[in-house]
Amino acid sequence: MASSTFRRLLPKDQASSVPNEPAEPVKKRKLVSLACARCRSHKTKCDGQRPSCGSCRARSVYCTYDDDPNTTPTANLRRQYHHLAEQHQSFHELFELLRSRPEDEALIILQRLRSSGNVQSTLHHVKEGYLLADSRMVGTEANDVPFPPCPKNREEVMLGVDHSNAYPFLPPLEEIQSALGHKMRNITDANPDQDDWATAEEIENAKHLDRPRELLDDRFSHIKASDWTTVTDSDTIVRNLISLYLSWDHATMRLFDEGLFLDQMSAGKRDYCSPVFVNALLAVATLNYSSIDHNLCQDLGPKFFEEARQLWESDSEQQPRLLLVSTATLLSMWCCSNGDEKTGVEFSNESIRIGIDLGLFRTLPREPTLCDDYRRIMIRGEAMVAWGLFNWHSVHSFFRRRALELPNPPYHPALYDPENHEYGEVVWNSFPLRRPRHHLHRDLTSRAFSELWTIIWEGAEQPHQHQHYSAASASSSASVSSPEHTNDVKARYDRCKAIQKRLLNWSDQLPLELVPDSESLPSTLDLHQFFHAIMVQLFRPFANFDFPGQANAKAVTQASLSQMRRIIYTQRYRYGGPPFSSTTVGSIHLFTSSLLEELAKSEDVDPHARFYLVLAAEEMKRCGDAFPFIHKVLHQLLSKARSDGTRLPTDLDDMFDDLEARLSGHTRLAIFPQKYPIVFRMGISDQVGGETDDIINATYRLRLGDSKTTTTTAQHRHEQEVDGMMDGVVDGVVDGVVSGSGSGSISSRGKDKGKGKGKGRRQGGGGE
Repeated sequence: MASSTFRRLLPKDQASSVPNEPAEPVKKRKLVSLACARCRSHKTKCDGQRPSCGSCRARSVYCTYDDDPNTTPTANLRRQYHHLAEQHQSFHELFELLRSRPEDEALIILQRLRSSGNVQSTLHHVKEGYLLADSRMVGTEANDVPFPPCPKNREEVMLGVDHSNAYPFLPPLEEIQSALGHKMRNITDANPDQDDWATAEEIENAKHLDRPRELLDDRFSHIKASDWTTVTDSDTIVRNLISLYLSWDHATMRLFDEGLFLDQMSAGKRDYCSPVFVNALLAVATLNYSSIDHNLCQDLGPKFFEEARQLWESDSEQQPRLLLVSTATLLSMWCCSNGDEKTGVEFSNESIRIGIDLGLFRTLPREPTLCDDYRRIMIRGEAMVAWGLFNWHSVHSFFRRRALELPNPPYHPALYDPENHEYGEVVWNSFPLRRPRHHLHRDLTSRAFSELWTIIWEGAEQPHQHQHYSAASASSSASVSSPEHTNDVKARYDRCKAIQKRLLNWSDQLPLELVPDSESLPSTLDLHQFFHAIMVQLFRPFANFDFPGQANAKAVTQASLSQMRRIIYTQRYRYGGPPFSSTTVGSIHLFTSSLLEELAKSEDVDPHARFYLVLAAEEMKRCGDAFPFIHKVLHQLLSKARSDGTRLPTDLDDMFDDLEARLSGHTRLAIFPQKYPIVFRMGISDQVGGETDDIINATYRLRLGDSKTTTTTAQHRHEQEVDGMMDGVVDGVVDGVVSGSGSGSISSRGKDKGKGKGKGRRQGGGGE
């Protein structure tokens, strides 16, 4: 045999072997029934450990598993198959609905899908009829949970699709309790034996104005009452009143720079603070606080006002003139809230005169000059006063349907410094409510309000000036009798459409902090309430005319009224009231009158119109607890509805009787409509089909101080009135002279009170 080329192996070394040593078993690889998502996607070995496998732990990455570890791979695959099959079926059903339904209904489905982002939820609501079923429902009592009205046409739906900041989808209330936010908890209504969120001492202190409570700004602790008023020497009373005003009324209508004011007041300085201003502020603050400590506020409020008025008439020349603008506005607010409209108009006119005289509304800014930090702070304070006056008068002029008596917006830019946005950001003091702490974005809010009312001012004409068409429509069966009339209505409608386009662009650009959410503060809700009230005022008059834009006008009006329903409900759910902002009542009044008009036309209306009518009327009644004049306005609204034969809910009949009893003991409010008819002609007349001739006649009787009515046509009188109010500001008011005819004037110099020297405004231009 040939020798092998391979080396011969030596035999095993017997000495080195261990006798009877068991053979080492071969390790079998553990089978893993389910690998993590990352290992499956990378096709790497996975040990199947949970919550994180070894491979993911070694790489410090997030580890996830798609299936239940207690089921077999086959069962997991079967489950995934069924899930995908159901998803496919849902998408197919949704596609068929969008393809086969009428366009209006398909748009409603699309709006719901975009709002929820959930196909199954959208299909569920369609099948259950939440979106597409007939909206007529059984049960219209005030305690029923209402469903929002479904959009009725393409225009209304597209507003929600294209402008979701202003027209968000409105799901049923029962479905969004979490989105409504924290329910109102008022510490003054708490029971220490049942409520664990407030102690007995906290509850008792909250009910009394002269007892200390939590104040979120350290500067309040340095405020001394004796430095600013002789009405009270209680530092606690003054601090509590100012704190409440800054948290509620000032948050919506910012009349001055609160930071600079508190700096000056706490330090005893008088460049941006004065006794007359502080007393006026305290008088207005007692209005909201009267719902908490009624007796003390009823005693102190008139005293604060009287001291402010005496200081105004005696030594106003020694006061900082800039703050006289805000002082006059506050005094006007107090007078009007208590039914003294004549004096309120005088102070309102004086605020305009001083503002123009100080150059707050000049068209060109001052020449730029070098200034130190203190001067820059004072310029900011001046801008706040200017925009506060502009916004306040814009609100009241709009809801009273009168031309704004200011020549133009302030030359200062609407304040907001993105580099220093925290300047106007504070923690909101929600007293008397107990709520989670939330930031109040004052600069953002005041800038949004300023931009909103600037858009209205920049319209070719004020929206209220087309109101006289409403009277024509009411008397002509809503038909247009001539081509010229049709063209005139169409031109005005196109102008309103241009304003609407700018308003929608404004809403689309709102910062996230001002978009309604589950914790939006009252100031944000007021902002959106104003927006929709403007839309209603712009387009509702055109809904009565038979012309190409009628359908769109009705759609915009209905869409905004639907949003106002939800906002009022949210406001009541979260915050109740009072306290209120004094400007809130304008939009609530418009909403209430629109529902009364709807009921007056036909009882066959949206079944939950009665629910929201009661809700809005209750809000007005609560607002009247702080601002008594509102009780008279509400009483007149209900009285007119009853006299017209409108069937009101039982709750409103009881409310009417209660208002009758209250007003019978209030002498000033009882005689007010006879003394100043213009206010109530606008307050109780049909917001659309108002008796415009009567309103203009009443206006002229007030302005001219003459019981006779001029014989010119209503249109001519209207044009004269607008010319007198706008041109007269430039001709007379800027010279420091306010006409005394009709309503008189309160001069910043006491000796000139009521004289009305010079030509002033054109005839009848003295009153607001």
